[in-house]
Amino acid sequence: MENYSRLDKLLHKVVLSSPIFSESLFDIEKALYLPKTDPAAGKKSVYVLGLARAGTTTLMRELHGSGAFASLTYQDMPFIMAPNLWRVLARSDRKRAAMVERAHGDGIIVDSDSPEAFEEVFWKTFHAADYIGEKALKPHSPSISTLDEFERYQRLVCLRYGKSRYLSKNNNNILRIESLAKRFPDARFFVMFRDPVSHAQSLMKQHLRFSGSSRFVRDYMLWLAHFEFGDNHRPFSFSNGCMPSEKTGSINYWLMLWYQVYLHLSGIIKKREHVNVHLVCYEALCARPGYWEKLCKLAEIPVGTPVFRLATQPDGTGIDDSLLKRAYEIYDEMVHLDQFSV
Repeated sequence: MENYSRLDKLLHKVVLSSPIFSESLFDIEKALYLPKTDPAAGKKSVYVLGLARAGTTTLMRELHGSGAFASLTYQDMPFIMAPNLWRVLARSDRKRAAMVERAHGDGIIVDSDSPEAFEEVFWKTFHAADYIGEKALKPHSPSISTLDEFERYQRLVCLRYGKSRYLSKNNNNILRIESLAKRFPDARFFVMFRDPVSHAQSLMKQHLRFSGSSRFVRDYMLWLAHFEFGDNHRPFSFSNGCMPSEKTGSINYWLMLWYQVYLHLSGIIKKREHVNVHLVCYEALCARPGYWEKLCKLAEIPVGTPVFRLATQPDGTGIDDSLLKRAYEIYDEMVHLDQFSV
């Protein structure tokens, strides 16, 4: 992002900062390309979601590597709402992005063809006022008409990449997972979770890394509705009354965020109303090959050879004992509910 030219930055601002412009682009995209899509495309979509730093990017990249899915990539920026139109408008000799480590500094290498979490632009275009608050993000139930539009959007992305299945990696789908699971019963939803202490430490590290970013980086994250960390940070807020009270420089803030997010998600799983929603434990993915094989079978893709690496051992220094106990109770409960562990 810091290497973007002034023209690139201006283009991103014009295209991504206005919901009206985004919706107009989508209308043009539908008029030109929707008749060319396969109505059955996207029927067996796969959604990867979880609290940021849960391993969602790694899982999404492994699934995408199977070749079975269409997913938004860096090639589609900034015309996220009109990927087919942008493919035509972009010059054929447009310079392709070189392979570089992404801004997180976590060893994940990206280039123009790398899939990424750009889908939230769609939801921000149609429902920003329903879930994006000044201080937090809250759950919402998208309208039936918007869910129908999202089905069309998936078909358009599938057309763009010549695939019949759509792959989503979007952590904000936590906020609308029940609506999506009900609307798309043939899809699979993989909800990733990770050891709470190592997860909280990773979140705090990224928050500090992105704090003090340039104006363009802050704007870029706002346009994409990425509020996970940094100066734009806004936590998820659920009705369980467990909002973090500590400051973001405390590990207890991030552990409480972990706790309230997964308390909410485990509650959804326990209701057993959505059989297409599945918990995925990152530690099990790293340690047990059979676990990955079960996931691939459910996703209906070849097994392949995945690359999942365990994070460093968690350090409980400075953590509130009561909060730590509650967090691990939720973690153990999710391990028990995780069908891939059976």
